[in-house]
Amino acid sequence: MTHWHAQMGLRTLGPIAVALMFVAAQAHPGSAQNSRIGAFAGFNTNEQEWSPDAEVERVTGLVVGAFVDAATPVSGISVLAEGAFIQRGGDVVDSGTTLVEGAVRTDYLAVSVRAKMALDAGPARLHVAAGPAFENVLRSRVSPGFETTLEREGRSVFGILIGAGVGVGIGQGRRVGIEGRLFDGLGDAYTGDFVSVRNRSWEAVVRFGMPIPR
Repeated sequence: MTHWHAQMGLRTLGPIAVALMFVAAQAHPGSAQNSRIGAFAGFNTNEQEWSPDAEVERVTGLVVGAFVDAATPVSGISVLAEGAFIQRGGDVVDSGTTLVEGAVRTDYLAVSVRAKMALDAGPARLHVAAGPAFENVLRSRVSPGFETTLEREGRSVFGILIGAGVGVGIGQGRRVGIEGRLFDGLGDAYTGDFVSVRNRSWEAVVRFGMPIPR
């Protein structure tokens, strides 16, 4: 099951990456901006919402990935596509009488495509970006007590990814920056008998990018 999820994630990511590379190559010649490629890394703090209600502690996980920032004919507007490895989870510490207590951990291959708006502010460049994200399950682990409560493999999740950040140039068109992001899962990450679980994460990443030669 895990291998199948990984294959599906790669099949989803591949066409999007190719499409964005094509868009980048066709960027408007008169645009003041260049299309860019790069990488990012950081962490997320995930909060799981359980139904019925349970007291769940937040869990910190890794975020690491790559991006294509494709320029458009409109200065300051671009399309930002990302592929990332992301860890999410939660620790149930008080379940009342309905659920057992324990840990849930999931690794995802996430793909997002966001509309991005950027503005220069002196030497810095500010941006906001928002759009859909799809997270494919690579691996999921649940505490033994949850094995009869939740589907062990978890589910691929559709959600919304919103972010804002700032970057500065470091020469030769290269840029480093930071971004704060919110991922809000719109679908259930886990389900079971009379139980459902959704993810919401705050993320912080450091970004490095360089222009794609025209």
